[in-house]
Amino acid sequence: ESNKYANDVINQQAHIMRSLKDIAKREDVAIIAISHVAKGDKIDARKVELDVEDMKGSSAKYQDVDYSICIVPVNWGIPPEKRGRSVDDHWYGLTREEISESVRNLGHVDVMITITKNRHGETGRFVFRLDTNEGGRFYPQDD
Repeated sequence: ESNKYANDVINQQAHIMRSLKDIAKREDVAIIAISHVAKGDKIDARKVELDVEDMKGSSAKYQDVDYSICIVPVNWGIPPEKRGRSVDDHWYGLTREEISESVRNLGHVDVMITITKNRHGETGRFVFRLDTNEGGRFYPQDD
């Protein structure tokens, strides 16, 4: 039943984005996309940089944004499923269970924020520690 209305939703989103783009140009402001990611098998849970295709919903919402900001809970090292292999340490995305375990056992989780300028690639990448023992404060981490 929901597929019946999918085209209407996509057309509505495209119309809204065209209107926002017109306003942004007129007022000389940037458009920034904020989105959930797609669920299930559509993305690799270990990725730290997401593509527009990984975002939930119609691509009409993202094709005209000036910047996208990706926020991913991460860990430095080797993902558990690759341990014991000859794999280099690197940042990898955490599963929901790993996020909960980090908060429960360590009182914090590291979060990578990647800022990408549309059609120009990554412009910045920062890692912060979200300390749940300090009222949810963010502290810079070395990348």
